[in-house]
Amino acid sequence: MGLVQREAEVVRYFVREEFNPGSSKQLLAYMKAKGYTPGRNYKTGSDSTDAETLQRLARRDPLFQKVLDYREIQKIKNTYVGPNLARADEESRIHSQFLHAPSNMRLSSVEPNLQNIPDDDDDQSLARRFRHCIIASPGCLLVEADFNAIEAVLTGYYCNDLNMMRLATMGIHSYVVAQVLNLPVSLDWDDASLARSLAEIKTKYKSTKEYRGCKAAVHMTHYGGSAMMMYKSHPDVFPSAAHAKRIQATYLSLCPTLAPWQESLRGRAAKEHFLGGSDHPFHYRHWFWDVTAFDARRGVIPGSDWNKVVAFYPASTAAGVLYESVLRLVDPDSPFYVGDLYHGQTPIRSLIHDSILAEVPTENLDRYLQRLRASMTAPLPQLPYKNEEGSPAYLSFGVDIKVGRDWGSMKPLQKVAA
Repeated sequence: MGLVQREAEVVRYFVREEFNPGSSKQLLAYMKAKGYTPGRNYKTGSDSTDAETLQRLARRDPLFQKVLDYREIQKIKNTYVGPNLARADEESRIHSQFLHAPSNMRLSSVEPNLQNIPDDDDDQSLARRFRHCIIASPGCLLVEADFNAIEAVLTGYYCNDLNMMRLATMGIHSYVVAQVLNLPVSLDWDDASLARSLAEIKTKYKSTKEYRGCKAAVHMTHYGGSAMMMYKSHPDVFPSAAHAKRIQATYLSLCPTLAPWQESLRGRAAKEHFLGGSDHPFHYRHWFWDVTAFDARRGVIPGSDWNKVVAFYPASTAAGVLYESVLRLVDPDSPFYVGDLYHGQTPIRSLIHDSILAEVPTENLDRYLQRLRASMTAPLPQLPYKNEEGSPAYLSFGVDIKVGRDWGSMKPLQKVAA
């Protein structure tokens, strides 16, 4: 039997279209075809493909993780690379503008926003790697000095909780990890032993979900976040809202003064519509008009200022501490003066959250570091308290300092204690 070959026409019954990962319409169509439930835009009532939705669905379908990766690349390209190339002057320098836009007295940065470039622990993240593009001029090094856990320490200060202040200075995230994993640590230990143990826990567990979950829980609890909010914001480390609630409960049991202090702030702000003024170390005042709201079905509910209230004192006080340090550094009559160390001009380039970023000629590096340390670790008469011995004292803060040729490759110097 012979084999006969012949040509034949084949009718194609579908057209394979290009898939655009940036198209919400196509993503929603894919979700519908696969039977996935999209997110919900609560303002418009329409279906949503926001990051929270994609993170949830990525657990079931790897396509959504690829879309998240694509969005990260596009964000870096559109936010940092393209606009900053256009802003560079003839010396390839960019000049950000600083505004008093935040209501908590911090500075904001625009065109470009230097405060929005992530500094996470993942050296492979695209946003983190963009920092390598910020380079010191020839003969200079970049120096960044960051207050060590200043807002956590200040939260303990306002709660009048010395244990909370102590843990915040030594490693409060590691202490919570120790409680969750039943690791042997105790507040009865002396400072050196406790600090050493917490540092070892951080080194061993820093990249684990347990550590990242405890870190997220501590930070969000300080600023009024609920367990459900933690679960939605960090689904990669909290497998359920119940898990987040257990971590939060563990932390609140270690810091029993925190929740009552936050409740009292909300009560004051709801009644008086402001916080600060005469009882603020730097006399900052903030007005709040929407601490609580009324819902016909649920009654009194949190308003848009509900969590802003609990953030005000630590965030604004941290801003005041940073400003005081910088004012000492640029005051010609101050023993900490550094205003002429960059070829007769100030080396300070930016204030970023709780840190000072500077560009320092190598021959002036030692002088700059000495004065920087002294200014940032100086006791603050605006922050009096009674120490563990019950003696009057003024609060001061430790500082972490990094140095390098570019912003992404900076290496830490030995930690400077308060």
